[in-house]
Amino acid sequence: MVRFHHQPFTYKHEWQTVTAAIWQKYPNPFARHVLTADVIERTTDPVTGKSYAEQEGERRLYMNAASRLRLRIMHTTRLFTKAGMMPKWGRTFFNVAGTAYIIEHSTIDPITRVMTTQTRNLSHSKLMLVLETQRIRPHHENPDWTVADTEAKIISNTAFAPLRGRVEEFGVSKFRENCIKSSNGLLRVIQRLIGKADPHEFAWEPL
Repeated sequence: MVRFHHQPFTYKHEWQTVTAAIWQKYPNPFARHVLTADVIERTTDPVTGKSYAEQEGERRLYMNAASRLRLRIMHTTRLFTKAGMMPKWGRTFFNVAGTAYIIEHSTIDPITRVMTTQTRNLSHSKLMLVLETQRIRPHHENPDWTVADTEAKIISNTAFAPLRGRVEEFGVSKFRENCIKSSNGLLRVIQRLIGKADPHEFAWEPL
């Protein structure tokens, strides 16, 4: 059975600041399990004829011919190494390595101000595959704020069929917890970038 999770988060900061912080997110005290973060490919492609902005329903983006030629999409692929977090009951049944590799593909459009990331685990994918999509765009009511909308699909294809549901439930629980830590970690980087600390923004303090 496939499990789904949806987690929106609003940052009270401009889109440009939030997306700049994403590239400087690691290390931070909320993500001690992230051991490495490496850019393995980055390209920019000119996009012409684009006429719609992805912002809470499509709205027409009027641009002249010259501005169309300046519209560029940046594509980035990053590889992360993370420490594994198998629960005690899981270690009884599964022998997995203590680290895992995660691949992330992202696109960022500076004209429509939409950043999209698609992430999946390369390691232990038969035991549990996590497919995550996140879209970062300006808030539909307050353009000085930014919304990060995260959706995840969690699937276990382990040969131990009776444990699949339990593995997926663990995956959803861990993903929900990591979403909050990830948001807090990004807030810590944003505050560093703008030179202003606000402890009231955090959901909890780092462990």
